[in-house]
Amino acid sequence: MMKYLDNDIIELGGDLQVAITYKNLLAKIATYIYVTTANETSTCAWCTYFDEIEEAFGLEPGWIDEEIAEDIQDTLNTYFTEFIAEIEIIYNRGENHEEVDRYFDVTLYTNYCVGILQDDCSVEYSL
Repeated sequence: MMKYLDNDIIELGGDLQVAITYKNLLAKIATYIYVTTANETSTCAWCTYFDEIEEAFGLEPGWIDEEIAEDIQDTLNTYFTEFIAEIEIIYNRGENHEEVDRYFDVTLYTNYCVGILQDDCSVEYSL
């Protein structure tokens, strides 16, 4: 059974104090991950931590669990599949099942990394 349905309403806290459907929230989170990766990477790969996403969207700490992470990954694959070379969900648990690391490790094709020009096959070099 799914944790949330597409049209379930998710309340966002923090300074936002708004609500959004689960499907639209997934799209916004996927876009946040893609844009952050494209703008910040200098190696085609970037890690976006779950707590960073939760804070940016006014979600409770720990809101993104393994099931929601998979929904976010599916949404990234739906909307950004042509740009993303690889997505890995890291969800490690420490001793006593305390979470140690929770993040998305996203690798983009060089054409879609804003800061990469050298060795980018979309750039034509003339000497």
